Formats: sequence, structure tokens, C-alpha cells
Amino acid sequence: MIGIDDVGTLTTVGTAIQQAISLGKFLKELGETEVIAAHFDANGERISGSSDIEIQRITMKGREDVWYFMVGEVPGYTFVRAPVIDSVAVELPATRQGEKNADANIWRWVSTRLPGVIYSGEDPPNLRVEFVVVGYRTEAVIKHLT
Repeated sequence: MIGIDDVGTLTTVGTAIQQAISLGKFLKELGETEVIAAHFDANGERISGSSDIEIQRITMKGREDVWYFMVGEVPGYTFVRAPVIDSVAVELPATRQGEKNADANIWRWVSTRLPGVIYSGEDPPNLRVEFVVVGYRTEAVIKHLT
């Protein structure tokens, strides 16, 4: 979505980030839940926001261009994340060693693949993109909705 903010500056906001902003606003309106959020660079280093949110970066052995992120546990909180530029981002979850199914809490972003391009079968390299993480108390949302 492209829009003009109240000071007349052209802004571009991706769908994923719009959803994170909408979720944050909704949760704050509940008044019963504490919302925490932080902005991170493409390496998972905090740019701004809550120091309660920590990002772990997990690099694949032998592949400096492939890494995953995981949000550190904060008791009682559930986290959602969104790349700040999502138009070319595809999120891929990781599968923990010894598990059969992917874990939604461990992820990375890659770029969309070009049509007509044949890939070698290797994991595609990561997309370097800043991201936002929003955390909320799940119990408070359930209490409000029931």
C-alpha cells in the first residue's frame, strides 16, 4: 500500500507490516495485555524497541548465506514477525534436528524465485531484510475473546 501520511511524506507499507501494526493497535485497545515490539536489522540486531525481545541467529554450517532466526522465550508472550519490505519476501520455517515437522518459531526469509530460472536444488540464500517483532500476552487475548 502506498499512502501519504499527515505530514505529506510518501510512505510505502507492506501487507505483513500493516498486519503487525493492526495487531499491535488491536492488542493495545484491549487494555488487558502488554504489547512489546522491536525493530531488527537483516542480521537480527536490534535497531529500536523493547529490550525484552531477543533474536537468536542460527547459521547453517558451510553456508554463510543461509541463516534462521528465533525469538528468545519471554514467559506468557506469543510473537509474530514481519519483514518491513515484504513484497519479495517468502518466509520459510526450519525443522529442528530429529523432528519430522517444521517449527513455526524458527524462520528465515528468501526472495521470490524468478519464473523460468532453474535452481541447483540447494537452499536459496537469505533475503536481507529488516523486520519487526510484536509480542503479546496470549491469555489476555483469549480472555477478551471469550
